[in-house]
Amino acid sequence: MLDYRTALALTFAVGFVGLSIPYGVPLYAPLAAYTFLCLMATGRLEFPVNAGVLLVALAVAFYLLGLLRSDRLWGQNVGDLRNLVGVALTLPALAALSERSDFDVFRARLAALCGWLLGLIGVVALAKFALLTRGVRIGAFTSPDGTYPWGSSLVADYNFFAFGMLVGTLSCLFRQARIDAGLERTILRTLAVVTVVAGILSSSRRYWVVAALGLLLLLAYGAFRLLGAAVRVSRGRMFLPRLAVWIGTAFVLVGTGYLGW
Repeated sequence: MLDYRTALALTFAVGFVGLSIPYGVPLYAPLAAYTFLCLMATGRLEFPVNAGVLLVALAVAFYLLGLLRSDRLWGQNVGDLRNLVGVALTLPALAALSERSDFDVFRARLAALCGWLLGLIGVVALAKFALLTRGVRIGAFTSPDGTYPWGSSLVADYNFFAFGMLVGTLSCLFRQARIDAGLERTILRTLAVVTVVAGILSSSRRYWVVAALGLLLLLAYGAFRLLGAAVRVSRGRMFLPRLAVWIGTAFVLVGTGYLGW
């Protein structure tokens, strides 16, 4: 039997991967149930009761009330109910991560799984984009209604795909920062770039906004690091020139983005 932290990390990873591929991964609820059984077997099963759980329960109650007042149960509703069962089984597993050491193990394993899986999906997405620019369409990515996703997205909902790529980027960066330099670190850095490019080319405008804000934050962080080093090393001799360079770069990026919209 898997350690419950590994089982929970796999459950979340499957959920994120399911956002980015055309057929989804109908394993969230079964994996959540398996994690629940792992907790029972190890005697760590807890049922949390707090404000957050109560708010979720209230939202679920209103959803179920809406279903009861409806005269028909749609296929999407069935999927929602299945997901609600998975969430209900996941909450005790999250409550079991009360110790910092347990949470760190869960986070590290989730980052490793999402980094590699979503990174490889990003590679497939860029290959699909390259083929699309040549007029080649892959039948596996065509939705049942005949819609073919544009850009690098593998699914019709570009925002879902872009969100998966964002999770992949953060996971790759988190994982590579916590391992020794080597082949795995190089590959993860490459996959981080791949997922960023795949997200940008996915046609999701929300991702573009997030990417622009992230770039500005990176520029600000780099500016503070660079300016701090300049002040310490040269006693302010390079402070103003470097400040001018960073401010000018920021204005160019912001201005270009503004004119592009």
